[in-house]
Amino acid sequence: VTDRTVFFAQYGKYAQFPRMDRIYVSPVTTSGAINPATRQAYWLGGTLVGWMMKPERTTQYEAGFRQTLTDNLALTITGFYKDATQLLSIRRVFNELGVPIFVSLQNEDFGTTKGLEFTLQLRRTNRLQTTVNYTLSDARGTGSEALSSRNAVSDEVTARIPFFIQPLEYNQTHRGTIMLDYRFVKGDGGPILEGMGLNLLLTFNSGHAYTKIKEPLALGQANPWNVGVRALLDVRGRRPVEPVNNSTTPWVYNIDMQFS
Repeated sequence: VTDRTVFFAQYGKYAQFPRMDRIYVSPVTTSGAINPATRQAYWLGGTLVGWMMKPERTTQYEAGFRQTLTDNLALTITGFYKDATQLLSIRRVFNELGVPIFVSLQNEDFGTTKGLEFTLQLRRTNRLQTTVNYTLSDARGTGSEALSSRNAVSDEVTARIPFFIQPLEYNQTHRGTIMLDYRFVKGDGGPILEGMGLNLLLTFNSGHAYTKIKEPLALGQANPWNVGVRALLDVRGRRPVEPVNNSTTPWVYNIDMQFS
């Protein structure tokens, strides 16, 4: 529009094969994963393999503009959207009678990430340089990682895993940084202060998603050491008290300061 405005856009499609150790395993591992006597131990241990797997695919969009507010101050606003499909997830393999015979990795999950990013940049003015960045995002899908559903798979032999959209474990709704750099540049401050400066970096985020659980009691007794341990009366050892990833860990702040 003017010499102070820049518009930009990006579109891309990407494909990536899964990790090699999830495609190729030894005959001994394959035998253990499908053997009725040992397969549950393989499921819980995460030793799984996928046959005839397809590449994981991602479609990504990005658009925004950069506006010069003053000679030294600029604002950039970016919107982004990422759609990931054919993601690996642990699933049962059923025979023609509908009976589960073993578990493998399959291209069943998907996830979407969308958000806005704001960046305010101040070029060095009166010895001060500043960059402020803030990102508002939302990541949802049917699984955070290939083995996210392994407990649901190993609990009940005949159960099928439900598909539902949930906040992903790596989702951070709020994330940002503030960088301040105060420095005497070349030719400023005389022989003592020239080049001397202080850099301050503040980073913050709103934490990650997690699921609250009800801790089991061993044999009906309150045992403070039973946190995370499988109880004798509870097959899984933990039971959710809310939808998956419905809670968020506390905000995290970090400050780094450097003088040179």
